[in-house]
Amino acid sequence: MRNIVLLIFFFLAACGPVTTAAPTQWVAPAVEMTDTPTATVVWFPPTATFTLVPTPERTPTPDPRTNVAELLFQDDFGEPDAWTQQDSGNGTIVIAQNTMTMAVSREEGFLSSLRLTPQLGDFYLEIDAEPSLCGELDEYGLMFRVASELDHYRFSIDCGGHAKLLRFYQGGVAVLQERTAGSVLPPGPFETAHLGVWIQDDVMRFFVNENHIFSVQDRLLTGGTIGLFARAAGNTAVTVQFSNLRVWSLIP
Repeated sequence: MRNIVLLIFFFLAACGPVTTAAPTQWVAPAVEMTDTPTATVVWFPPTATFTLVPTPERTPTPDPRTNVAELLFQDDFGEPDAWTQQDSGNGTIVIAQNTMTMAVSREEGFLSSLRLTPQLGDFYLEIDAEPSLCGELDEYGLMFRVASELDHYRFSIDCGGHAKLLRFYQGGVAVLQERTAGSVLPPGPFETAHLGVWIQDDVMRFFVNENHIFSVQDRLLTGGTIGLFARAAGNTAVTVQFSNLRVWSLIP
């Protein structure tokens, strides 16, 4: 028994004490340093300096009575003999009760009447026109610097409320002002148009109800009489009344 105890003692002494390993300590990896600087955040960047654009200079609206001098004549349509009478089969022209009434009855018919005197070069003219039967593309208006039926300018208003200017010369037609994109008058009949035409040398200004609608320069025709017209664009009748014609001279 004693021998067994001694054997156990020597066995334990040979094995020695049991030790516990210390826990491994975590080591942060080394950071590689570079020469590139870190970008600095700008929290309030400077704002751009705005360049001031000058306000464009506005061209003043032409006054219809610029350089207007004395009244040359006025025509209340009390003298039918002052105008040419037309019997073309396109309709009738009646001068009575201080108006000239043009009634176009033929499909795509055209009526015109020319004042026999005076011959005009530079002038300012006003006249009232009122259609009573009129389709959107039917036209009426003023002829001026009329050398003949084939040589003149024609300022027209259609019943859609648009305006344009044509030049008739030696059998040809030139569009000096295209049909305006916007209306210069409310469309339809029974809308009185107060037309104004200012002509000096090659400058022509056109007005409707005192409003300037366009200007044109053309020097081909320099003088002549004035006239009125109405034109049917289709197969429906057109009736227009003209009144209160006034013509002034201009200061040179």
